[in-house]
Amino acid sequence: MNNSVLVLQLLLLSVVGCAPLSNQVATDVAPRVRTDVAVQVGTEVAVRLENIANPGSAPTTAELVTYYVISNGRVNIRACPATSCEVIGRVAYGERIQVADDLGEWLELRLEDGRAGFMAGWLASKDAPAINKPQAPIEPESPASIETEAPFDCEAKTCGKMESCAEAVYKLYVCGDTARDSNYDGIPCESLCRGTDVSAIATSYAGISPTAAPTLPPGAAEMGPVTRVVDGDTIDVMLNGVNTRIRYLQMNTPERDHPCFKDSTQANAALVMGKTVRLVADKELVDRYDRLLRFVYVNDVLVNRVLVEQGWAEVVLYPPNDMHYDEFLQLEREAAAAGRGCHPSGVFDDGSSAR
Repeated sequence: MNNSVLVLQLLLLSVVGCAPLSNQVATDVAPRVRTDVAVQVGTEVAVRLENIANPGSAPTTAELVTYYVISNGRVNIRACPATSCEVIGRVAYGERIQVADDLGEWLELRLEDGRAGFMAGWLASKDAPAINKPQAPIEPESPASIETEAPFDCEAKTCGKMESCAEAVYKLYVCGDTARDSNYDGIPCESLCRGTDVSAIATSYAGISPTAAPTLPPGAAEMGPVTRVVDGDTIDVMLNGVNTRIRYLQMNTPERDHPCFKDSTQANAALVMGKTVRLVADKELVDRYDRLLRFVYVNDVLVNRVLVEQGWAEVVLYPPNDMHYDEFLQLEREAAAAGRGCHPSGVFDDGSSAR
């Protein structure tokens, strides 16, 4: 209440046997405001208050701090700091927002109409992003009327190749890529999402349709020379100028220090070393070790099939990849019955057929 007059009824009492109250009285005239008023006993006092802010009013512009939206997708602004609260607006990458208070996981915003709004704190920064879009007014919208843009695509990636927890959550909750949630606790890529409110990010993706991973034109294939044979089921291939680790699909060969490791590695090298190979993917493109998962061809010869047929590899199903599985399984049975390759060593006798 600015420039208003407050009338104070001051009743100055004296107690029998006690000294009278001083006529210089300190009194609270507003919350956190005290003043000394010279009065006579029983006097009615009028005090004029100048520029005392109403504690319930919105903070002044000088108290607000400019932040920038750094999420690649559109971000919800909510009526209160919880994912269950009503969505009252949206902001997009690069937009400026006025922050009244940093609450940790949430930022309290001041909207253009003076209302408070709240958004996830990790989706904004005081530093402007590389490309800063001009600020657009924040208009209240109902969730049903909001057109949501997909911030990421569904290309398979390991956690080490992802930019943020937000991308990992997108892969899991929008794309359905459960490979990044190895313990099935709903939190993908623990190294990225530790301490993050994953449910809030997942909720912000409500209504987003998955964007398909980029695909090669029909008939196109990855091709490159083999630069190294790591073991019986792993090679390095030069793809687009990058030396890339390739893990063969649908099969497994003996590990180092296991029987037949050297023989299976040499068998693989005889088929591919120094040659240009053509790579064909199945459903899952990358494994947890950042290796590309592929079927490997030299001309029209499928190397994976040859290694199984000759007994140097056992057949293993790695869901969701299942191309050639039934065919390879029959070839493995024939190789085992004939005692080919590594089968006489007993290295494949654990009976495993899936991973």
